[in-house]
Order: sequence, then structure tokens, then C-alpha cells
Amino acid sequence: MVCSKCSDCDGNSSSQASAEATDLSQSLPRLSISSPIGSNIPHLTVLDADLNMPTDENFSYYSTHDFHNNNDIAQCFQNGQTFSVINCNIRSLSANFDSLVSMLSDLYFPFSLIGLTETKIKVDQSPITNTDLPGYSFISQPSYLNAGGVGFYISNNLDFNILSDFTKSTDDFEALWIEVQNIGHPNLLCGIVYRHPNGNLNNFTEYLSATIDKINCSSKFCTVMGDFNLDLLQVNSHKETDDFLNILGSSFFLPQILQPTRITYHSATLIDNIFFNSLEHFTISGNIAL
Repeated sequence: MVCSKCSDCDGNSSSQASAEATDLSQSLPRLSISSPIGSNIPHLTVLDADLNMPTDENFSYYSTHDFHNNNDIAQCFQNGQTFSVINCNIRSLSANFDSLVSMLSDLYFPFSLIGLTETKIKVDQSPITNTDLPGYSFISQPSYLNAGGVGFYISNNLDFNILSDFTKSTDDFEALWIEVQNIGHPNLLCGIVYRHPNGNLNNFTEYLSATIDKINCSSKFCTVMGDFNLDLLQVNSHKETDDFLNILGSSFFLPQILQPTRITYHSATLIDNIFFNSLEHFTISGNIAL
């Protein structure tokens, strides 16, 4: 299960928020995913690809009410083998930690991994206090700039190692990678990335391509999430966005978030996402509209 918080959506009650979430799902543009995957992987049938591709059936906007009343999500809650992630642009962890705690309390779901972008934790900055989340360990990759920074809250039930070869901070982006020791299952690689909107896009693309190549060589399942500041809804008109998706898609990383994550009165963009490189696993995904 994967989720991304829709940071500019608000609801005043469960019934109103539920209606608003439904309206969002019906009215906003949707990213279309097509793929020849199936024949390219010997043990994966075309039927597997059809069932497990992110689609209208397993992606939606969720109010808190919708989230708690979805049968698939309820089964994920009850299934001890489910790996679940949520991605959130926090826009300063110190300033918005209480809001994060409130959202997680409302959702009341034991996410395996909570990814944060724009933590605004800087290199050489004194540690932020009062951001301990019960049941989780926090790790951070700080930023050289006033904006940016990424971090993970990782469930204390999971053992992990930081992948220093992939983890990096530059003036263009921050990236933090871990390998989760998934007991009883193959290890899982997890990354969180923030690309600065005015950073050098070529530098980011080169880093991403080299990192994805190394992940391919490992033959491990991997999820990478974050704020990439590339609007996937513009893939047909923006070459750099097309290149970004091609780098990921050529290695079977598919976007799990299919509709806008930044919504204002004037625009709706899909710049935050969660990618996963498997069609063998059933996923349910969506945007949390609170």
C-alpha cells in the first residue's frame, strides 16, 4: 500500500471531505500508464500486469472517512506481511511536526515507512528537538540550502541499513536511501528524493540514471518516493519530464500516484510521487485529502 498526502486539500468534516475527495478523483486529470511489461519478464503473465498496474480500481483520493472504510486498506491493516509507505511534503519538520502527528493519528494506520521532503533541516544545523514519533526511528539527509532536505521515519519493527553510495546532498537535490531487512521476504530498497525546482536538471538526471542502473544490478525490489518538481501530467509536452519517466519506466518503476498532489485555485500538478519496480505485488495507492 502506498499513499501521498495531497498537501493543499482540506475538509471540515468526514462527510464533506468524503464528497470532496470523490469530486477530486472525478474532476482532475489523470496520468495514463501503458506498458508492454509482461512478455519481458519470464515469470510474469500479462494477466499479472493487468491486475497489478496502478489503475482506476486501486488508486483514488481518500478522505479520512474513505480511508477507514476501504476494504482493501482494512485488509492491509490486518495483514502482517504488508509493506506500506506514505510520502509527505512537510514544508519544515520543526514547524509542522504537530500537523504530521495529527494526520497520522487521524489515519490510524501502521505505516512501515514515512517519507518526508522539504524538512528544512540544514547541513551543520543543530538537531531538531521534539520530533520523536513513538514507534519510529528518524533519519535525515539535510540540505545545503535553506529549503529542501529529506527524511524517513522507519518503523521500529524493521531493521535497516543506510545506503551511503546512493545517499547524497547537492545544491540540486537531496536523496536518502536505505535497505530494509524484510524478514521472511527479500530485502527492499527505499529512497526519498527532493529535487530543488531551480536546480540543474541534467545533474539530477545523471544521478538518477546511475542510481537506477545500480539498483537494477542488485535485482532487488525498490520503492522511491519524493518531490521531484517535475509535473508528470506534462509528460507529453515537456521533454525533461518524459526523460525522467523513461529512466524509471525502462527499469519497470511505475508511478503509483496518478492524479495531482498540489492543488490550488489556479493549478493542479503531479510533482510528488511514489514509484515501485514490481508488477508481481498488488498495490493500493492514493492521495490523502485532509
